[in-house]
Amino acid sequence: MERLQVAVLDASYNDSHARRNFRREIGVETIEFDVTRGDLPQNFDFDAIVVTGSRASVYWEDEWIRNLMEWLEESIERGIPHLGVCFGHQIMAVVLGGKVESMGDFEIGYNEIQRVGENRLLEGISDTFVSFSTHGDAVVEIPPGSLLIAKNEYGIQGWNKENVWTVQFHPEYDLNTIKDTTPKKEGPLIPRTKIEKILAKSTKATYHKISETKRLFDNFIELASEVKQHGTN
Repeated sequence: MERLQVAVLDASYNDSHARRNFRREIGVETIEFDVTRGDLPQNFDFDAIVVTGSRASVYWEDEWIRNLMEWLEESIERGIPHLGVCFGHQIMAVVLGGKVESMGDFEIGYNEIQRVGENRLLEGISDTFVSFSTHGDAVVEIPPGSLLIAKNEYGIQGWNKENVWTVQFHPEYDLNTIKDTTPKKEGPLIPRTKIEKILAKSTKATYHKISETKRLFDNFIELASEVKQHGTN
């Protein structure tokens, strides 16, 4: 496999968990950009692009979100492989003509997800798998011409269009991230009792189970390597 260079567009408001998790799971050279502070790459000389999660909503009118959308429009047009996680899944859906809305609810915790059809990103992952999720917005319409690749009772969990792959859940999370961030989600939609149940389930055994989804990072890097060697899939 050729040496790859991956741009990580960090929308997490510089959360140290996000950077640590993505560095570990991507496993190749990464260059990180804090897009919430307007730090976007000055060129498109990357072999792949990853967009992280965020506490922001894609429909907020923040300047950094508008600028990120404009940058992604061009980077996607160039055929560079993209992987979007949570907020990344949502913003790239909007860029390509999909639709994101508030759920009026909140999906948080260890939930079952079903694969839909066969897709290289989720190759080697069980047809029904468990991952950790935390989000109050959702993609309600995938972009025209894209394929649904994962779903559950809360709706769309993944889609793919050409060299863009996305997931709503968090395959990058480790136990430290889950235990640190989950209590901060307590609010009207997430009572303390639910937080306590999630924390009680946050064991090494549960982490081993959800770690199956980390396979998708290896799959994405393989896809990006193929594009680097042979051109657009």
